[in-house]
Amino acid sequence: MVVLCVGCRSLFTVGAIVNTGRIRTLFQRDAAREAYLGLKVHWAVTLFDVIELSEYSRKRTGGATHTLSARFKKFEVILADVYIERFPRLKTIHERTPIQMSGTIAS
Repeated sequence: MVVLCVGCRSLFTVGAIVNTGRIRTLFQRDAAREAYLGLKVHWAVTLFDVIELSEYSRKRTGGATHTLSARFKKFEVILADVYIERFPRLKTIHERTPIQMSGTIAS
């Protein structure tokens, strides 16, 4: 999951991160994924959905109000928890709109 932020940049692509998990044995995959926690990323993605979070989920995510579902190069799905008031354009955005997603890998 990626939490949106401003000014984050990365040389890592979604595909590179996903492939790291694929080349490891089942036993090594969790450790490989944990290596990316805290990494700042910036990706061009296609937005597919904006889902309102329940009150329980809002508490669990630290106050995020919505989850964005986006795709990178039509294959890898990225989820991002956001506080929609911080990104008002999300209230009027359409499905399959290209967006820039920046943030820190949280899980």
